[in-house]
Amino acid sequence: MAEKVLVLLGTKKGAFIAESDASRRSWKLRGPFCETWPINHVVADHATGTIWGAGGNEWFGPAVWKSTDLGATWTHSSEGLAYAEGEEPIKAVWSLAKGNGSLYAGVQPAGLFRSDDDGQSWSHVENLQKHPSRPHWNPGGAGLILHSLVLDPDDHDRIWIGISAAGVFYSGDGGQSWEPRNLGTREGELMRQIILPAAMPMIFTGLQVALPIAMIVAVVCEMLMGGYGIGGAMMTASRFANSAGVFAGIVEIAVVGFVLVKAMAFIRRRLLAWHPESLEPSTV
Repeated sequence: MAEKVLVLLGTKKGAFIAESDASRRSWKLRGPFCETWPINHVVADHATGTIWGAGGNEWFGPAVWKSTDLGATWTHSSEGLAYAEGEEPIKAVWSLAKGNGSLYAGVQPAGLFRSDDDGQSWSHVENLQKHPSRPHWNPGGAGLILHSLVLDPDDHDRIWIGISAAGVFYSGDGGQSWEPRNLGTREGELMRQIILPAAMPMIFTGLQVALPIAMIVAVVCEMLMGGYGIGGAMMTASRFANSAGVFAGIVEIAVVGFVLVKAMAFIRRRLLAWHPESLEPSTV
């Protein structure tokens, strides 16, 4: 079991390191590091203990920070982190991945760079931006960002990247060629497998808020109309000074409301079993 556990954090105010022992019962927070530059991603090499932080913005420019002593001291380099003259300049580094002796960096505007000297200098993996779909890449809410990098641990020539909002691309030859992995999906599949599941937590939150309100409105309408239902029965009982009937209506409302809320919570947990909230104790 490891003697020391580190959680690496990138924030708008620099990099932080949360440190604990193997039990993880208490933590010590160190930082901010990287001279409080905005840091978007922090990774480490388990073999050497080297830590890298990806960051920058329009003011500072892009850079990859590096520490070889678990955060005690840091250096940074942006050598080679630039597109050709005349192209839109790189604003920041957003993602990092280490494998097969190389360090990869994803940047904004979306592009991929590789370093073969642990982040001292960088070279542009140009074939990604030469992909035929490049003119159709549209920026997401935060811009056109290569935000995710995944290397196959058994074959580091296999690379997956995620670009907001161009999609997922795959290379099986170390970046020499690329193919999109999100083409060919039908609208029904997108709705069923992506859009609807992503919206389900918010949908159920709205339903759980609306359910008791709808029940209250229904009972009040029954009272005002003097018709059937729990509200109507309570009004009839009150006219005849039947306090037992009124209290029975109150109990019915409480029981029905409790059952409906519990049923909605149960359905929510079943349908959102994939969601992190399903691991938390229910408060309903």
